[in-house]
Amino acid sequence: MPAMPDFSTLFEQLPIGAYRSSLEGRQRRANAALVRLNGYESEAEMLAAVGDIGREWYVDPGQRAEFARRLERDGLVIDFDSEVYRHKTRERIWIRETAHAVRDSQGRVLCYEGTVQDITAERATRLALEASELRFRAMIEKAQTLTLLCDADGVMRYASPASQGLLGRAPGSLLGCAIFDLVHPDDLPAARGEFEAVLGRSNTGQETSVRCAHADGSWRDLAALANNCLADPGVAGVVLNLRDVTEHKRFEEALKRQADRDELTDLANRRYLIARLSQVLAYSLTRSGRRNALLYIDLDDFKRVNDARGHDVGDRLLRLVADRLRHCVRAVDTVSRFGGDEFVILLEDFEADPAVATAQVLAVAAKILAASRQPIELDGQAHAMTCSIGATLFGERPEPVDDILRRADRRLYEAKGAGRDTVRVG
Repeated sequence: MPAMPDFSTLFEQLPIGAYRSSLEGRQRRANAALVRLNGYESEAEMLAAVGDIGREWYVDPGQRAEFARRLERDGLVIDFDSEVYRHKTRERIWIRETAHAVRDSQGRVLCYEGTVQDITAERATRLALEASELRFRAMIEKAQTLTLLCDADGVMRYASPASQGLLGRAPGSLLGCAIFDLVHPDDLPAARGEFEAVLGRSNTGQETSVRCAHADGSWRDLAALANNCLADPGVAGVVLNLRDVTEHKRFEEALKRQADRDELTDLANRRYLIARLSQVLAYSLTRSGRRNALLYIDLDDFKRVNDARGHDVGDRLLRLVADRLRHCVRAVDTVSRFGGDEFVILLEDFEADPAVATAQVLAVAAKILAASRQPIELDGQAHAMTCSIGATLFGERPEPVDDILRRADRRLYEAKGAGRDTVRVG
């Protein structure tokens, strides 16, 4: 048999296992790293202990057979992963093996040489990462939260499957589009400002609300939270998490509406009217000389009708009166019900001249009086329903809101004392 070439010093100094084996697969040499990998103290101890590599070393002998088949066929095998036993201790480990055939000058195979690297820790880390990624992907795919990955220009590079449920859009259809193309025009300035703050890392880290376009043409209210991960090479983008709060917003609006509206007539209630009166007064004081008016209205003889026909009929009458009042004023004006058969109307923005403003208020009051005189038909019976009105102008000077209300109320009692179905201004 031709003499084998000597190993260099490098053989012993390699940090990974190295070996030389016969054509039959029996190891002839093993460096110190391979000896340690198999749990032995010396090369001699290991070579004496190892008999059949395929049966003694590989957890699955078929792996050894496949490795040998490739080596014989190609003369080279690179990065072949297998689960093996640490020979002496029988502990299971994973290795990555590379081997090549050593040939003589005529091309005949003399032996095989190779390296063995312990990849147990590396493989465990990779498997844990893959499992984590699978869990993350499963959570993302099943979550109701939409996850987007955008570049610094807001162009979407990734969209989670939740985009279909939240926006009616397939994830792929969003890629390459700017996130701002989905935002409601009224919300766009705030959305761009928040995105710039995220890029500059000056955002508060709190959710913001934004309306985004659904594929069906509607707008969905989304709560958005952004995180700047541009510097993270594993992400390299701005991560946006969005959840649908449309129903929550509608519920909040309904609650707010209930707090500001009269349950029976759906007019503004006392709370809202007083708040609006304060706003209008403050605004009027910044505008030179513009006037506003408050009309305090009470239905004449309503108690008699209510007692005679019952509260159900009385409530229906109040709803019809409310509708008539709405049609007597402008959209900018506020019609409210203070309770019982009392209504208060806030009229905004009249001329500065008190005489002109008073004439304008009287014109509105006359319209209301005329409307109230029209009989209301209920269950085949006509009900005559007049009213009395007390009106006052305000806005030329600062004054408490309660003073304005009391002044209008006094004018109302003056109208009642004058025979009802009339108006008094002061």
